[in-house]
Amino acid sequence: MKLTSESLRLLRWIDENRCTKSAWLTNGKPAKGSPEKWNQHGLYGPNGSIIVSSDAWFAALHCFGPHPDQTVNIWALTDAGRTALSEAGHE
Repeated sequence: MKLTSESLRLLRWIDENRCTKSAWLTNGKPAKGSPEKWNQHGLYGPNGSIIVSSDAWFAALHCFGPHPDQTVNIWALTDAGRTALSEAGHE
């Protein structure tokens, strides 16, 4: 999948913020029921949060993965994520 501006916004958020909670949502509310209805993903940390569409989440999924120290942060950019941000003009 091609990275959209929303996917790049997600990667920038992961790069610049500590994430202490990550959760699926349905129209901005905690996801319940069938996963087919889960249409957003939220990342939350001590300095803010971001909510993106499931399409943006899945498009960017190859660009981040579990942080090596899960007690500090949930997500970290991969080499592909750092490259994507660099190519998009975010250093």
